[in-house]
Amino acid sequence: MRRLRPLSIIVCTALATAAVALLSALVLQSYGDAAPGTATSPALPAPAPAGALVIPLTVEELTAEADRVAVARVVALASRLSPAGTSIETDVTIAVESTLKGSTSQQLVVTVPGGQVGELRQWEGGVPNFLAGERVLLFLLESPTFGVGLAELWQGKYSLVGDQAVQPETGERTPLSEIEHRIASALGSPVSITPSDETVMEAPFVTWTDCTWSCSPGYYVNPTNPVPGNGGPSGDSFKTLVHQSHQAWEDLPDSFIDWRYLGETGRSGADALNDRNNDVRYADLDAYGTNVLGVNTCVSSGGYRVDSDTRVDSTRSPTLWDPDGSNGIDSDKVSLQSVLEHELGHALGLLHTNVTCDDTSATPLMCSAIAVGQRKTILADDQAGAASLYPAAMPPCPAPVGGIAEAADADALPLGATASGGSSGTTYAVIAGIAAGAVLLAAGGWYARRRRRAG
Repeated sequence: MRRLRPLSIIVCTALATAAVALLSALVLQSYGDAAPGTATSPALPAPAPAGALVIPLTVEELTAEADRVAVARVVALASRLSPAGTSIETDVTIAVESTLKGSTSQQLVVTVPGGQVGELRQWEGGVPNFLAGERVLLFLLESPTFGVGLAELWQGKYSLVGDQAVQPETGERTPLSEIEHRIASALGSPVSITPSDETVMEAPFVTWTDCTWSCSPGYYVNPTNPVPGNGGPSGDSFKTLVHQSHQAWEDLPDSFIDWRYLGETGRSGADALNDRNNDVRYADLDAYGTNVLGVNTCVSSGGYRVDSDTRVDSTRSPTLWDPDGSNGIDSDKVSLQSVLEHELGHALGLLHTNVTCDDTSATPLMCSAIAVGQRKTILADDQAGAASLYPAAMPPCPAPVGGIAEAADADALPLGATASGGSSGTTYAVIAGIAAGAVLLAAGGWYARRRRRAG
């Protein structure tokens, strides 16, 4: 088994009752104005293995893992429901310029999770944007079950700009000559990537909208670990760890966050987009790559977040997880609680921080990477982001009319249901701990009732 490397933490989901009042020009350009699901859409509103945590790989390792490595240009984007109708997928059609590894073809369709169909939008952290006309270097996986997809989410895609390969998630810019050398080293034969003189668009990394809460959400837990050999707990021990991870955010002194535990669930298969159940559970994440460790997804409809699920990997063995950080984290294992807390930060609506990061515990929990053997916790930048979205001075939520706070199972609730009583009228916004727009936090359905603070 490959030695574990620093982890890139995922992008999670949160049911949103937030209506976007202002968006930066970058976001508008990224997602475009064309009707979703059409080949004219200039950009893909990316999802990631729903908010995803990955082990960062070198170019050499990506090359070795990928079934195909290709230089190509994005031709078209089209979102659709998955064959089972349980999720949204986006087909990215590319014109292949050169194949550096694997089967050759002039045109290829790469399918990534997420996108928009009608008013229903699925955001998955870790999946990069694509822009029509963009020149890219792709590391691809092929499967008779899943088709052709990116290897290791955002790690499997580089934007090619002039004589450089750009990784939008990290901002890293690498000379093409170095990329050629590293791919050739892995393949044992020379490769060539022709520089381009054109001014090429470079797709920014994904920004979620409609993925914050006007009030804190409720959640269910499936405590079954289908692969106990990975070191993760099950039963009451897993539920306790999940509750502790939620509590870490609730305990922030300058935020008003109050999750509500709604009970145990046996849901484990494909989760319908609009089932309104926010589940935390183990799952097989190998479809995203063998180094993806966690995922969180945001599904919204009509400006409201209607589904949020957090999944942690169950397939890796021998032991991957260290669930107990009280005596430190084993040097060859991953802190499961750090992963859960990071993903729940995404569930609140936080994105990755833009402060300088390394993979150690000295930098924020919402950094995109964590090293094995490290116990990351909420630090000042994470706390500032949470306080910006959920300030302690926010008025309490009105009594809900329906919604997951009051229902034993939210399946019976109508899509986009809202509470009566108007809105709080207070405006807040945060992107990676930095105010970046205006999001109107309105009273709506799909929340758990906040507890009142003393005083």
